[in-house]
Amino acid sequence: MAVDLVLSFPLGRYHATPWGHSANEGAVEWPPSPFRLLRALYATWKNRVPDLPSEVVLALFDELSEAPTYLVPEHAGAHTRHYLPGKDHREGFSTDTTKVLDTFLSLPVDGELVVRWAVDLDAEQLEAFGLLADELSYIGRAESICDARVEFPGSDHGGQEVQPLPVDTGRSDTIELMIPARPLDEKALTISTQQMRGAQRRLEPLGVRKVRYPRPPEAVPAIGRRPRPRSAVNTVRWSLSTPAPPSVHSSVAWADTLRNAALSRYGGPEKRPAPPVLSGKDPAGDKAKAQHDHVHWLALPDGERPYITSLVAYAPSGFEADVLEALTSIRQLRRGGISDVRHAGLVVEGYGIAERIVPELFGRSMVWRSSTPFAPPRHRRRGESWDDFVVD
Repeated sequence: MAVDLVLSFPLGRYHATPWGHSANEGAVEWPPSPFRLLRALYATWKNRVPDLPSEVVLALFDELSEAPTYLVPEHAGAHTRHYLPGKDHREGFSTDTTKVLDTFLSLPVDGELVVRWAVDLDAEQLEAFGLLADELSYIGRAESICDARVEFPGSDHGGQEVQPLPVDTGRSDTIELMIPARPLDEKALTISTQQMRGAQRRLEPLGVRKVRYPRPPEAVPAIGRRPRPRSAVNTVRWSLSTPAPPSVHSSVAWADTLRNAALSRYGGPEKRPAPPVLSGKDPAGDKAKAQHDHVHWLALPDGERPYITSLVAYAPSGFEADVLEALTSIRQLRRGGISDVRHAGLVVEGYGIAERIVPELFGRSMVWRSSTPFAPPRHRRRGESWDDFVVD
């Protein structure tokens, strides 16, 4: 019996710097090593499905600490160059910049990477594996947003089969991938880069072994983007990075700032007009007639604490590919007079259907509580009950 982890990258990019290498070396770990995959699944377990029993998850990870076979889609290496200004940089007067390479693999958006383990998982382990895959949001760097699922072999995914090689082959066109040693050492699997390079003074972690694979040859992928079904993605969620958490009392201001950033990002230098789903207006510039079909901009608190930690864009009709691309490319928000925090970094936590991306807001319930202050559009009439006022 074997089990497959099927990964796809909707943005067509995969970023992952190999262990022991610098980002400016321009190297990409491809395909992702089992050590990287299990660390990502471990983080998903702790952050998104912490209720899974540890004995089940750790036993699952131990079973997956074997050399898998890969089915690799077509791919090509690429990079962008960024010149980051230093403290002495003055535009037009003096130059103090540092060149940084952002290296990645370009992949077809409909291409699928299959990681196949020849292992027998029991029912609990298989269920846990499926839950972790469903909640997995990225592999490698956070820009490598992915969709993942678990299935049994049988489907035709295409791609080139890459199998582990014997210890000594004499081939030069090979790569080494790290695999956790068995029995699984949880501390070795979860060690941080700071711990490894600080206390241990190592570039690569202990508790792993290396397995050699043939290097998958690069090809020129089909770059054309496949339009996503409108219903496939109707929600984007960001985490908010600020020097201090902003108060929920500034929720409307933050939502408005996010809307302006989305319109600016979509319009670009050529001032492309925004579609109704984004602007809330019809092509004539009037208020869109389709009630509540436009984007809903939401600021979510940190549980019971009165601070904003997440922003959400939700459109019942879904996002077209170009709108989704604009939304997921927003990296920061700036606006004067916005509460006591005027700058925030944004990191895409995930996108998809609302029930999965913001499960705390969707579901069946008899009682609902507003997460943000209710701002009625008019004053309550004399003698009008509060219930009638809210319903009206």
